Amino acid sequence: MELESSKKCLACGALNKAGNTFCTTCGINLLENNPKRIEIQDSFVRPVKIIKYLFVIPSFLFMSYIFLGGLITISPFSREAPTSSQLQSIFILGLISGGTFIGFFVLYKFLYKLATKPRNFFISNEIIKISVPKKPKFEIIWDEFDKIEIKKHASSRLTANIFSPRVSYNDLNFVKDNTLVHAFTLKLGWDFRFKTCRKIRKLLKEFSHKLNKEYIYLK
Repeated sequence: MELESSKKCLACGALNKAGNTFCTTCGINLLENNPKRIEIQDSFVRPVKIIKYLFVIPSFLFMSYIFLGGLITISPFSREAPTSSQLQSIFILGLISGGTFIGFFVLYKFLYKLATKPRNFFISNEIIKISVPKKPKFEIIWDEFDKIEIKKHASSRLTANIFSPRVSYNDLNFVKDNTLVHAFTLKLGWDFRFKTCRKIRKLLKEFSHKLNKEYIYLK
C-alpha cells in the first residue's frame, strides 16, 4: 500500500520518500515527472471550405447555361428559331454543367463529412490514445512497452497518380523486451495534418524521455 508520505515513480513504479528529488530505483527526476495530460483535436474543415468556394463556380456556370439557353430558345426578339444544332449544343452544355454541378456537390458533401469526424490524440503519464476515422481506436499504457520505434515510409512513386497520390506513413511500433507488442500506422496528412503529426512525434519523444522509455525515429 502506498503511504501518504511516499511518492510513486511513474516510470518504474517504485515508492520513494516524499522529499526525494530523484527516484532511488531508476534515477528519474520526480519533480519533472508530475502527472500531465495533453489532448490534440484535429480536423480538415478549413481545406474543405476551399472546395466549397470552388463549388460556387460550376454552380454559377450551370445556372448561366440554363438561363442563356432558355433565352435563346424562347426569346420573342429572335428573328429566327434556333436550329437543331443550336438546341443540341445547349443540351450538351446543360448536361456537362449539370454533371459538374452534381459531381462537385457529392464530392463536397463526402469530404465535409469526412473532415468533420473527430481526430484525437491523447497522451498522459499513464496512457496513449489515438482515434481517427475508419480505424479502430488505439490505446496503450506505458507499462506495456519499454521502447517506441517510429519508422517513416511512403508509397511507391511508380504507382502514384491523380486518383492514388503518393502518401507518407509513420509506423508507431511499441516494443517490450525486443518484441513488438502493439503498432499503429499514421497516414500523414490524412489521419492528421502534417504539423499535427510532427507535434505527436514531439510529444511521444518528450514523454518517452520523461518516463525513462527508449525513443527511436527512423526516416
